[in-house]
Amino acid sequence: MTEDTADGDGEAADAWARPGVPGPEALASTAEAATRAAGTYLAERFRDGGTVGDFHTDDVKAEADTAAERRVFDRIRESFPDHPLHGEESGRAGDGPVEWIVDPLDGTNNYAIDYPSIATAVAARAGDETLVAAIYEPLVDDCYVAVRGEGRD
Repeated sequence: MTEDTADGDGEAADAWARPGVPGPEALASTAEAATRAAGTYLAERFRDGGTVGDFHTDDVKAEADTAAERRVFDRIRESFPDHPLHGEESGRAGDGPVEWIVDPLDGTNNYAIDYPSIATAVAARAGDETLVAAIYEPLVDDCYVAVRGEGRD
């Protein structure tokens, strides 16, 4: 096993060197923009009140889940139209070197009961390596972006 370091050695360098993998800045900025697009929508809907959706004993599917996922997908497609997308609500579509994995509304139950703790999460993966991840908590306006190989403490 090789060490994952920020100076380009090991697994981090291997992941970024795969054919068809965009650079870290492009993936990170797209991930952040995508989470913010969905998060802004979710915050507006949350503050308006009222949750439309299907409520079951062990699952809640809010209308906002699918609308937020569309916003994430739209933003990713603006930058990377050929990348496959795997959404919690819509499943997986496409094939390519970088796959985007999306949880458009983490905290659907919180959203449904008006508890102010929700987030949107996006990750870009090449094979079994996560390259970039972003999590945005829109109600407190906190966004976290992690890039493979760029630091750890």
